Amino acid sequence: MTTFYDYFLKCESRAQANTLLESAGLQVASDDGYMPADGVSIYHVGVISTGGEWDEEGNEIVPPVTIDGWHVNLRLREELTEDQLAVLAGSLVTPDTPRVIFG
Repeated sequence: MTTFYDYFLKCESRAQANTLLESAGLQVASDDGYMPADGVSIYHVGVISTGGEWDEEGNEIVPPVTIDGWHVNLRLREELTEDQLAVLAGSLVTPDTPRVIFG
């Protein structure tokens, strides 16, 4: 069975996330944008909201609250190196209940 290592990032923006991921060698620029490096899966969750209520017809009663930041999930075949951890240090988070996980 293959072992995977999951990491969660919270960045200021998608642009910052892409810069960090490229600086850490986890993705590379391509003609189509970015591609994950070998052994890396990247899922840009993006902006996350919590709460909110809607009536039976779909009308918003209580608006959801947006959680600050741009959220990214990483799944790697190998643990992050010390150098990669240093690049990502300010953005690595450990959510109590991740909204999206790799299945």
